[in-house]
Amino acid sequence: MVCVMLVSAYASAQNITITGNVSDNTGPVVGVTVVVRGTVSTATTDLDGNYSITAPSTATLTFSSIGYKTVEVPVNGRTRIDVTLEEEAYILEDLVVVGFGTQKKVNLTGAVSSRKRSGSADITSHCRRGSCTPGIYSGSYHPGRWR
Repeated sequence: MVCVMLVSAYASAQNITITGNVSDNTGPVVGVTVVVRGTVSTATTDLDGNYSITAPSTATLTFSSIGYKTVEVPVNGRTRIDVTLEEEAYILEDLVVVGFGTQKKVNLTGAVSSRKRSGSADITSHCRRGSCTPGIYSGSYHPGRWR
């Protein structure tokens, strides 16, 4: 009896190769990340939306991609799992994308400068004093003249 229980427990935790296809309402989805929940085991869908991953037969697979809702599917011993992703609507209002994340436009900080003009001034002499970036001309199609 004990031997049967041990064999049964071993068989249920055995790793299997799971294959499948990920699509949305228009066809296959490329670049979907497939993760065995609770592990670092991952796979990515190919150009046809196909994937292959090794996981315990009792595991849960997580499917995620930008612009789609994340889906979790229990394996339950299956070797083929096809998934249809639903689009997730994002409202992007006043967001600025930066190299390491995003933040609201209202919270964005940076160097901004302005100069009030009084008549026509020679921008070349202005730049020689170090007050501007050479080659950047604001408000004029005439290089060297401030308008």
